[in-house]
Amino acid sequence: MQEEIFGPVLSIIPVDSLDEAIDIINSRPQPLAIYVFSENEQFKEKVTRSTRSGSIVYNDVVLQAGVLGLPLGGAGESGHGQYKGKYGFDTFTHFRSSMETPRWMDRIVAVRYPPFTSSKHSAAVRLTAVSLPFDRQGRLLYSRRVQPWLGFFTFTVIGSMLVSIYLNSHPNAWLQAKERFLQWREM
Repeated sequence: MQEEIFGPVLSIIPVDSLDEAIDIINSRPQPLAIYVFSENEQFKEKVTRSTRSGSIVYNDVVLQAGVLGLPLGGAGESGHGQYKGKYGFDTFTHFRSSMETPRWMDRIVAVRYPPFTSSKHSAAVRLTAVSLPFDRQGRLLYSRRVQPWLGFFTFTVIGSMLVSIYLNSHPNAWLQAKERFLQWREM
């Protein structure tokens, strides 16, 4: 079997072990679907964690294509994105971000503008030097638990408070944002 089969034929490749089956799957381009026939939860979990595919179906074939609300699509050479219902719409739609910053916010983010002093540099480093509080193996790093997040948290809280003050002092801005959101939801 060298290529994907799009037809009413299910290929079966005999193997001596689950590890051999996983090796065969992983040695080829990612398939559109993997069909696993087993009642053993550990067996199914190992296949799920050890392989990649567009979808994975347990104890059935092709059923995933007809389930409403379930995305259908490939990964790698078997396709990109998901092509059913809302998932298809999202795949072929670009969500454009939009924001308007009030002029008074320039004072808060003044580190962006010249003259670039050492105090502005230090402030910018504090605001952007956020790192995750764990290493690549997922171990929590004690020294990174609070300190790096403190500047980001403080900036977020102060920024949220200032935006709230602005919205409360300009009720039309809040209503306009709410109307835009409701219009977007109706699309």
